[in-house]
Amino acid sequence: MKFDDRMGIMYDTLFYGVIYFNQAKVKDLFENTYSSTEDFFQYFDKVKKDIPDIPTLLYPFFFTDCSRMSFLIQYMYDSFDLFSETFSDYINKLECDSAIKRLFLLHYISDELLVDQCFETSNFFPLIPAIIDSDYEDQLKLGVINVIAKFDIAFSLLISILKTIHSTIEELHGNMYDNSLSLINEYNTPRFEMILRNYCEIPNGVSLKKQIVSISYLHISLLFYHFIDSRYAFILGCIPNAFDLFTTKRMNYNYLNVEDVFLALSHPIKREIIENLMKRDYTATQLSELINASRQSINLQLLWLHDFKFIVISK
Repeated sequence: MKFDDRMGIMYDTLFYGVIYFNQAKVKDLFENTYSSTEDFFQYFDKVKKDIPDIPTLLYPFFFTDCSRMSFLIQYMYDSFDLFSETFSDYINKLECDSAIKRLFLLHYISDELLVDQCFETSNFFPLIPAIIDSDYEDQLKLGVINVIAKFDIAFSLLISILKTIHSTIEELHGNMYDNSLSLINEYNTPRFEMILRNYCEIPNGVSLKKQIVSISYLHISLLFYHFIDSRYAFILGCIPNAFDLFTTKRMNYNYLNVEDVFLALSHPIKREIIENLMKRDYTATQLSELINASRQSINLQLLWLHDFKFIVISK
């Protein structure tokens, strides 16, 4: 695979804020998903001392409950061309997107008609009851309401802090360039190729040697990919054996117990996957559209359910 640090720098710039506001949740996700004993946040801690505190007003732009992407990473997933675009392109898209406020509101409010009516009347007060009645934590509810009331101020502040974070993240990646090349070599194994092909549903006729790859130093495992025809772009985490630890543990069925059953049934995406597959067969793409979750999230949950024999995956 061909190394391109542009993508990892872009992702880490956004994921820094996700960790900043949601560190406990991210830590639990890493521990429960990858079972790694590594220092999850060594690079986050390294750059944090050089980055100013992120204003609390910006929390909703970075919020995640670890079952869905933060708004900024979702925007990257939906609009960013991993094959060619840079951080400057991303910022330019944010600043020039006339629908950015609407997209932000729809990230938290599912009633599209209500949101559009508020834009037509320039009156956003009717959104407040919808936010208050949502299942989000109180801190997030208040944060979203504050952003609605001060959107132009919050957005200007967001652009400024993203540029500051990016400068520091870019320096980190520059210092780690040789290490990144070494990590790519560690990933270049037949076992990981098999995992990558299964996880991303890559046809056997597509050569992985011709694809581009980047490293995230703030995430520990396989996390992001895009494809167009037979071209793939991957962002991989900084601990190559993390995904191995995940698959090795899951393939040992001595780990399957009552707690695992309750974990599967209590997780909203896992539960929806099981409920839908009880009715008929679906592809990962169809489940992603049906459940309104990213392909990455669906694939990760499918792998968990498959390895614990809740479901059967067929080609």
